[in-house]
This record gives sequence, structure tokens and C-alpha cells, in this order.
Amino acid sequence: MQPKIELIKIRDLDEIVRDSITFLRQNFKPLLKVYFTICGVFLVTGLIVSIVNYYEMRLHMEEGTSVFTAFYFLSMLFGLLNITATTMTTLCFVTLYREKGNEAPTVEEVWSYFKFYFMRILGAIIVISILGMLGTVFCLLPGIYLFTVLGLILPIIIMENTTFGYAISRCFQIIKNNWWRVFGSMIVVSIVLLAAYTVLAIPLGVLVEVYALVSGVSITTIYTLPMMVISGCFQFLYILPVIALALNYYSLTEQSDGTSLLSRIERFGVKDTDADHTTTEEY
Repeated sequence: MQPKIELIKIRDLDEIVRDSITFLRQNFKPLLKVYFTICGVFLVTGLIVSIVNYYEMRLHMEEGTSVFTAFYFLSMLFGLLNITATTMTTLCFVTLYREKGNEAPTVEEVWSYFKFYFMRILGAIIVISILGMLGTVFCLLPGIYLFTVLGLILPIIIMENTTFGYAISRCFQIIKNNWWRVFGSMIVVSIVLLAAYTVLAIPLGVLVEVYALVSGVSITTIYTLPMMVISGCFQFLYILPVIALALNYYSLTEQSDGTSLLSRIERFGVKDTDADHTTTEEY
């Protein structure tokens, strides 16, 4: 049996990608249980709103009227809430996993963290999105740079229980000289995510094309709605990039602060109450 992932460890790009996949595989059932229990309401409501918005947009486009309806803005809102919920649920799970000594937390434990950090993370995601988009508008490269750096704000807020202001300065501090490693690992994980989504969506694509050929109906007409449903159902795949973000955070903080080394030094010579008392300490 493969040993459980040790989170606090300096990792290179390959290790971050590999360990992110391993962590997801080792904790797949408890993590999905937590995800669908907490994020399910956002997922289902967002999917319903998106479907209604799709049909309303088609109707308004045919009539030549504005597509910016209440459901248009509601779909944007639930898109934001879905991203926030997925990110928070995953980061809270990883944080509690470490605090419990590499054991998967319960839904109740993750929910308590989720409630505590929700507004803080929601506000952080809005600010990060605005800053990243501004950087992209003025020039593409600053936007890419900012999204990579500022993304670390999210694990910092939860794992260090800190404010947004402190998290901004902290993310620039720990990523120093390591930007390419973080960026590269997130790109590779995103490619893995896209590949997984494509594989899962292939059967639907084949069925839609066969039906379009047999019925003579436009493929666009029958393809869009099923793909919206599939996209909604497979949103749990976005757990993987968030795990990679968390592992990047742990790697950077270990490299910058040596947190696990300091912890071992603090425990040096301290008697372990759970250990076998007949065992002699070795130095």
C-alpha cells in the first residue's frame, strides 16, 4: 500500500503534479463526499440557473433584445459561488487532513472551517479576479504573473488563519525566485484536468453526433445543453488544481521558513506520551 502523502515537504514541479494526483486518489471517496455535501446546493442551483439563462439568451437573441437579464447575472453569481465553494472545500479538507495527522476529515469538520472562512475567501477571490483582469487588460503578461502569485492568497488565509492584507505580502514573500515552478505546475495540472474532462465528455460527443446524423437536427442545437449538464456534473475535477495550489503553498513555506524542521527541533527530546515507554530514545 502506498504511504500517505506528507504535505509539508519541498517539491519540484514533477513532484507537485504527481503528489496532487496521488492525494486525490488516496482521498477520493471522503473528498468527494465532502465536496458534494457542501457544494451540492451551489452546483445544482447554478446548473438550473445556467440552463434557464441559456434558453432566455436564445430567445432574446432571436427577438433582438438585450441578453443581460436577471438570470444572466444570477448565472455569473452562482459561477462565482461555485468556484469559491470548490476552492474552500478543498483547501479546508487539506488543512484538516494535515492537522489530523494525515487522516481524512469528516463533513462536519470541513463545514465548520467552511463557514468560518467563507466571506473572507469570497472577498479574496473577487479582488484577485479584478486585479488579474486589470493586469491582463493592460498587458497579458502582468495578468498571468498576478494570477499565479495572488492565487497563493487563498491557502495562506485558511492555513495561516490570517487577513487578506497580510496574505498579499506573504504570497509575494514565499514565491520569490519560485514563480516559474508554481506557474509550471499549475499549467501541467490544468492540462491533466482538461484531458480528464475530454475523456469523460467523449462518449457524450459520440452519441450527439450519431443522433444528429440520424435525426438531421443541427448538432449545435442538441449539443450545447448536454455539455452544460456534463460541465456542471464534472466540476469536482477542479479539486485537482486546488490541491496542487495547496501543495505549492506547503512547498514554498517549507523552503522559506523550514516549518517542519522547526517543528522537529521543538519536539526534540520531548517525551511522546503515546509512545512505548520501554523504548529508549536514540540521538
